[in-house]
Amino acid sequence: MNEEKITPQLMTVGKASEYFGLTKSFLRTGISTGQIAAIKVGRVWYIKVPDLQTQIDSGVTFHT
Repeated sequence: MNEEKITPQLMTVGKASEYFGLTKSFLRTGISTGQIAAIKVGRVWYIKVPDLQTQIDSGVTFHT
């Protein structure tokens, strides 16, 4: 059986921080300025992983 690594579509700020090696404050600032795509469910922000991964891969510079 071919096992592929499954990347989740959404991650909390804490999990995304661990996964991408970015600080939580950096991610929160990016969300609040609209530079990082995220959705809010209740009180929790979920980062859209494919969008952030594409930005990182393309070398986008975040302004904080």
